[in-house]
Amino acid sequence: MAAWMESIRVRYPDARMTPEVLTLIAGDVLGDIMHCRRVGSFPLKNADAPAFVMTVWRSPNS
Repeated sequence: MAAWMESIRVRYPDARMTPEVLTLIAGDVLGDIMHCRRVGSFPLKNADAPAFVMTVWRSPNS
C-alpha cells in the first residue's frame, strides 16, 4: 500500500497533497481493493448471464 501511495504522490505532484489528504486517498484505495476482492470472490457458473435482455428498437421510418 505504501508503494501505491508513493506512486500516486510522485505521479500527481500537487501542493495540496498533504499527509491528511494522502491518508484519505489511501482509505479510498483500500476500500476499492476490498470491494474488488469481494466482487471477485462471488462464484459464477459458466452459464450465468446478465439479468437483462437487449432488444434493438427500429424506427418506424426505416
